[in-house]
Amino acid sequence: MSVFITGASSGFGRELAKRYAVDGHVVGVLARRADELKTLCDEITASGGESRSYVGDVTDVDFVKQSILSFEEDCNGIDIMIANAGMADSVFARDYSTEKVAQIINVNLMGVVGAIAAVLPGMISRCRGQVVGISSLAGFITSPGSGPYGASKAAMTLLLDSLRPDAAQYGIFVTTICPGFVKTPMTDRNAFSMPFLMPLERGVDRIYMAIKKKKRFYVFPKRLYAIICLFRLLPRAWQDRLSTGRPYIKR
Repeated sequence: MSVFITGASSGFGRELAKRYAVDGHVVGVLARRADELKTLCDEITASGGESRSYVGDVTDVDFVKQSILSFEEDCNGIDIMIANAGMADSVFARDYSTEKVAQIINVNLMGVVGAIAAVLPGMISRCRGQVVGISSLAGFITSPGSGPYGASKAAMTLLLDSLRPDAAQYGIFVTTICPGFVKTPMTDRNAFSMPFLMPLERGVDRIYMAIKKKKRFYVFPKRLYAIICLFRLLPRAWQDRLSTGRPYIKR
């Protein structure tokens, strides 16, 4: 079997690539950082696995398409495509800009769209495959500064929800994964409290099993998701106060 992973230079993508390689899958890894990808592929080779690396930006639609087509040709198709590439950045009112918001949405949403668009024709022709999107619980709740990131993940989740029943008629499974806080280089930059922060290895275990079981929709940790669902039932004014520590002020 073959697995193609975007955003594979660190975090979930890197650890999933190693896990699938150890299990005997041929792994295609795509990311911008050449040195990190080389190190990853060297580790996979040392463990007896097989990999292909593609260095470039996930927002480059042509590059992503050609990389996926090349990997498909080498492996006679792609069994699992994991759209994992993502970025997080705070955008507050004082420095709100089109450029910052567009960058986050282009990576987190359009990068997923490009990977899906490239892999679907081959999967449809073979009547099999699995498309996996690594979304986030941030798509269900927001706080000051996190709007663009949360919006990109909410849109990604909805996109996959729409694709799932449509792709099923061709024998293609669509899996949406929504993690909470997991210790990765991305969360290491956070200066705020992260409830139920989970070690990377445990988070990868959960993602790997959800993909293996072909879950349609998988969220973790369940306790954090339950709290978010309860929070969303509150009046908007209460949500604003709890999010900011002060009442919402109309201007």
